[in-house]
Amino acid sequence: MDELYHGIKKYDDNFILNVWAPKIKNMQLHLLDKNKKIIMHDAPYGFKSAVFPGHFGEKYKIIADGVEIPDPASRFQPEGINGPSQIINPDYNFIHNKWRVYDMNDTIIEEIHIGTFTKYGTYRGAEEKLEHFEDMGINTLEIMPLSQFYGTRNWGYDGVFPYAPAFSYGTPDELKHFIDRAHEYNINVILDVVYNHAGPLGNILPLLGPYFSDQHKIHGALPSILMAHFQTL
Repeated sequence: MDELYHGIKKYDDNFILNVWAPKIKNMQLHLLDKNKKIIMHDAPYGFKSAVFPGHFGEKYKIIADGVEIPDPASRFQPEGINGPSQIINPDYNFIHNKWRVYDMNDTIIEEIHIGTFTKYGTYRGAEEKLEHFEDMGINTLEIMPLSQFYGTRNWGYDGVFPYAPAFSYGTPDELKHFIDRAHEYNINVILDVVYNHAGPLGNILPLLGPYFSDQHKIHGALPSILMAHFQTL
């Protein structure tokens, strides 16, 4: 097992799912398309792990001591925070592999919110405005946080699935296509990200392990990895 990897990835001809869940005694992987349940075994450092045959696009959940929840390291939540997770192919055939990198003094940033920037509220809708940005002289787009949140519209600061871009804006491949098209116009794409808290709705991490600490609070409990850093200061 790759002890440092959270979530699902290809494993030879199969897939492997790792979940850090030291609070959980029994865990199963539930492949929803097949309605098949697979026992996840204890692995080092508090992980649960399972190797299984599957395919990209397959939907699944995990069952933690009898409670069915999404994968905390889900790459996509196609039905929102309470729905199933989906196995996503991380590979993508980017067409525009070369684009201009700008010095900070030459970087002109426009921050956009995918959900409100166009009437469509999607990555594909935002693509239609790329030529407009080029004409304005904008060479870098900063996208407001994308991590999956409760509902379909949010400023992005209530994300609870850090690796899953919000389903209401489009699929992960559509996000990559937007980035690829931006590179066609020599526009770089950067992300506004949130690492110091999780949203109040749909945060399943405390069920699984000590992901958060209550010793200090900013917008709620701090992730434990930040607490470990603060304790060394």
